[in-house]
Amino acid sequence: MQLRQRFPFFLSVGLVTEGFFLLLAWLLSEPSGVFPGVQVAGRTIGGSSFQEVLLECRKIAQQKEEQPIVLMANGKRLVVKPKELGVHFFPERAAAKAWMAGREFSLWARLRSRWLARRGLSVPMPVRVEKPQLRRVLQNLKKPPRNATVALIRGKVHLIPEQKGWSVDLDGAIEKLVDGLSNGQSFFFLPLRPEVPTITSRELLRVTSLRAQVIVTMTSRHPNAYHNAQLAAQAIDKAVVFPKQVLSLNELIGRRTKERGFLPAPVLINERRDLGLGGGICPVATAVFLAAAQAGMDIVERHPHTRLVRYAQPGLDATLNFPNKDLKIRNPTREPMVLRVQIKSGRILVQVFGVPKEGEIKLITKNQRFGNYLQVTTERLKYGHREFLCRSLYRRID
Repeated sequence: MQLRQRFPFFLSVGLVTEGFFLLLAWLLSEPSGVFPGVQVAGRTIGGSSFQEVLLECRKIAQQKEEQPIVLMANGKRLVVKPKELGVHFFPERAAAKAWMAGREFSLWARLRSRWLARRGLSVPMPVRVEKPQLRRVLQNLKKPPRNATVALIRGKVHLIPEQKGWSVDLDGAIEKLVDGLSNGQSFFFLPLRPEVPTITSRELLRVTSLRAQVIVTMTSRHPNAYHNAQLAAQAIDKAVVFPKQVLSLNELIGRRTKERGFLPAPVLINERRDLGLGGGICPVATAVFLAAAQAGMDIVERHPHTRLVRYAQPGLDATLNFPNKDLKIRNPTREPMVLRVQIKSGRILVQVFGVPKEGEIKLITKNQRFGNYLQVTTERLKYGHREFLCRSLYRRID
């Protein structure tokens, strides 16, 4: 009777033992090729030899290198080739991973891979993305924030509110691209990062008056001079000078280099005319100098040309030479001042906005000749008081 009761137990143990050894034998068995059900980038390659898998992975990688990638960021769409993003595929690594699926050294990992392969085990194509290349491409998807500013519209000063911007999160974009491209994806919604304006409408509420407006006509007909002047004007336009703050044109415009878009144009160096990167921006500096002086701003630093120029009267010009010759102006009022600079048809328009002036401001020049040199003293008549502004020395050519 006891033997009959124990028989089912021994039978169950035997079946479990037999099942265990069958499973172990299955796990220890070596498949003839890639384990059935294994895929690379969505393509089934089960049963293939290693060389066949390697060739297939290389073919997949080559096709991926030619397949356009669509990048989306807040409604902006950009279509690029993987090479433009600095994307590199590694088919050899994909082939090795596919071959080792179901052949892992750990029996548990081998069991897991073989079990998943029954429903299709997808091996990703390893990908690397070069950060500098991707950063350059993502600049095209960026929407910079816009600072608050003011403008003269139909004779009235209007406050133009700020606008928020955004940029693509570079590290998040790399993570998405690596994960998606390795699994055959080619369409991406990129993660965004908000960009906040640095100047708000609240800070410019008291900027209600046009304090000065100056127009300087460019005399150079060199196309590169006009191009450089436009770059300088864009860098200065909408600049805000807060109370007691000193504004440097060299800092705003930056170093004049080819990489930053500046071109060779006529310049005046040591009384000699030559071609230099950034030539043509002195008329812009002159217009800013005149507008700032007539707006009542303090002239902290200003340098004249070594010879007379055609676009400004003696004593009313200004030159720039990075980094040793600069134009620096200070805001002496208790409220911000805003500079607007535009160039149209060779005419440079500079406007200075702020609180209303307390009276009239005029510039007066006095000339003295010393042999081949002309010395000019520039004074300012400000609210009925005369003050020294600057002194210039030019070599005359009769």
